[in-house]
Amino acid sequence: MRNFREKIIELLAKPMAFPILVLFGLLIRILYAIYIYPEFLPGDSFFYWTEAEHLANGTGLEFYWPPGLIFWLRPFLAIPFGSVLASLLSWLAFVWAWQSFSKLLPLWKRNLGQLIWATFPAFVHQSVVPLSHLPLALCLLFALIFIDKKISWYVFGAGILFGLMGLFRPASWVLLPFFMLKIFSGYGAWKRFAIFLIGFSMLPICWEIFAFQQLNRVIHVNEANAYNLYLGNHPQTHHYRSWWLGSHDVSEEEEYAEFVRERDSIRNLRLETRDKIFKEKAVGHIMSKPGKFIYRMGSRFRNFWSYDTLCSAFLLKEGKALGYLTLLLDVSIYLILLLGGLFGLGTSGDKNGWLILLYPLPYLLAFAHPTYHLPLLPILCLMALSLKYPVSRKKNRLLLIIFALVLLIQVEWTWDLWRRFF
Repeated sequence: MRNFREKIIELLAKPMAFPILVLFGLLIRILYAIYIYPEFLPGDSFFYWTEAEHLANGTGLEFYWPPGLIFWLRPFLAIPFGSVLASLLSWLAFVWAWQSFSKLLPLWKRNLGQLIWATFPAFVHQSVVPLSHLPLALCLLFALIFIDKKISWYVFGAGILFGLMGLFRPASWVLLPFFMLKIFSGYGAWKRFAIFLIGFSMLPICWEIFAFQQLNRVIHVNEANAYNLYLGNHPQTHHYRSWWLGSHDVSEEEEYAEFVRERDSIRNLRLETRDKIFKEKAVGHIMSKPGKFIYRMGSRFRNFWSYDTLCSAFLLKEGKALGYLTLLLDVSIYLILLLGGLFGLGTSGDKNGWLILLYPLPYLLAFAHPTYHLPLLPILCLMALSLKYPVSRKKNRLLLIIFALVLLIQVEWTWDLWRRFF
């Protein structure tokens, strides 16, 4: 076993390992794209692509979706399999970012990370199907690389990237305190903060001006915020699967008839009035049922940290054996990253651990889904590959408790999937 481990390390330490792993990952993605053809735009990706078409045709955006991915997809509309190409380029840029982000690790550990990104089904799926989480992960890695540089242009670049992150997913701006901590822990903090703030403001201000010209009013990046809050805090919101009303058409289900009537009646109102009522309804429900809200927050936290099934769900449609093998690989890699990352955080006290605490917070208010944790996986991977020993007995006990809780979260998620599909 020792000889086998040493052989693997020797192979991963070779200079040619990196390009070979990239080509291997590319091959896996091409095969996956062929396998799921023609379903390249399932779920939210279809709406992002459609909005990119509206942007290109000048027929007007709906402003429901954040604009980052829409503008990224726009140049690929006229290219055959453009959505796949756009996603693949995001992954290739991510691979490049990982090499820089993990530069302090030994070469074999950096390439072990590349092996993970090449084969991890959650990454494979989002390298073919355009969703906002992979571009966000890319922006986050480069922002973390730039923010530690002393040269002002890098700090400015980190600010631009952080602004762009919010245009992909506005919830990511919750990480502002972390970036401020990074800035104010170094020399020339106020100057660096001013430069970062200028960079951060540029793209969001341009977008807000564009949106104001189209709508004649101010929006907070996109117009889904009040509606999402309503969906996640309605009397008929599922206590565990709080995203359900947002991702599933329940119009024909008798169980949700009251919700559908109320939702449709509010949707028919003027936009300004509509958002106000959605917010009032959500806040009213939270205030009247605070215990239920706290319970759902716990569910959202557990949903966020459960393993993702998007890739395996697609493959299960075509063949159970391949689907189950993919699911097993997905769960295995995810648990290695999550448990290894938490162990690494516990032993090193890495400041990047604040990202793990801050990023999920906005999703606890409305709804969360396992897909949402993808931007944090490179952070966890770096922590897992940077493990330090020994561990104190007291800290070891705490880590064991955390590990047990993580595993219970996965068991609960598995049980819920089993009840729904088997």
